[in-house]
Amino acid sequence: MDLTSVLAALLALIPAQYALYVLAVCGVCAVAAALWKRPADGSPWLALYQIVNALGCNFLAARNYADVTASVPPAATK
Repeated sequence: MDLTSVLAALLALIPAQYALYVLAVCGVCAVAAALWKRPADGSPWLALYQIVNALGCNFLAARNYADVTASVPPAATK
């Protein structure tokens, strides 16, 4: 089973009139997951952070924006 058939099967579960809203929520969560720094363990925001990451399909823990700006690549320092 390839990715296209998996996505088609998942979209078939959503009624057509709600598909746009579901996809918009996933897109917003994907952007929020990329920009939101992970809260500390034990923080009350950690559960919401994990939900946003799941809805945004950030399963492999992509490097967040806060982590990228903290480190400068060696080529940029020359």
